[in-house]
Amino acid sequence: MGTAEEEGATERGKRVVEALLAAGRRSGLDVQSEYPVVGGRVDVVWLWPNPILAESLPVAGFEVESSWRTRKHIKGDYLNLLDLQPAVGIIVLLGEGANVDSTRVFARQMVQRRPGRMLVWSEAEVEALSAGVPPKDLEQVQVLPPEHGTVDMLETTGTAVHKGKYGLVAAWLVSEDRDLIEATLEEVEEVLGFPLLASARKQPAFWSGGQAGSTVGNAIRDAGWQARNVDLRAGRVVLERKRQ
Repeated sequence: MGTAEEEGATERGKRVVEALLAAGRRSGLDVQSEYPVVGGRVDVVWLWPNPILAESLPVAGFEVESSWRTRKHIKGDYLNLLDLQPAVGIIVLLGEGANVDSTRVFARQMVQRRPGRMLVWSEAEVEALSAGVPPKDLEQVQVLPPEHGTVDMLETTGTAVHKGKYGLVAAWLVSEDRDLIEATLEEVEEVLGFPLLASARKQPAFWSGGQAGSTVGNAIRDAGWQARNVDLRAGRVVLERKRQ
């Protein structure tokens, strides 16, 4: 049995799912909840029935996340939508507040890492859709060319962050309210979505920044943070926001 907060978020999620199903039906599309894909199930899918191909093609896929989401859940949503291969995939983050804003920054950075049509919505966009007003970002959906498979920068509070493969670490730190984080290397890998290089587990300098090439340390530095007390034997690092 979940907490009252979790149960409330579950009911909220159900209402959003029903609103998305209803909006799809109004558009003349077939709709399905819990649509199966290789990696799991997509919460809501809009389907275009194509008699020529004798199958329905996914027009839009929606993954709806409640208030207790984690970055692992967001990555799962992202992979499910990649497996679905709809014309547009949308991750809907319920709720509001600093934690949701942090997750939204992470999700938006992540969905732009590969070419494709992927958006991150709040409940406001779903409400607009229910009212018959297409959200503005749908007008801007486009397939990114291969050279834009990763994001060059993340804009948040007017700050350009990190250009490179470790940009998600920079995005995570910029969105944090804390000034000091004790993290395991596994937690850093969870943020990244891929394993660290072997040198990150053997060379403390990899975490210091300033070296040539793309390193975790450079991403940490560009976010306005620094790594200290790097204990690679224990697989832990302390991250601290730099004082202005």
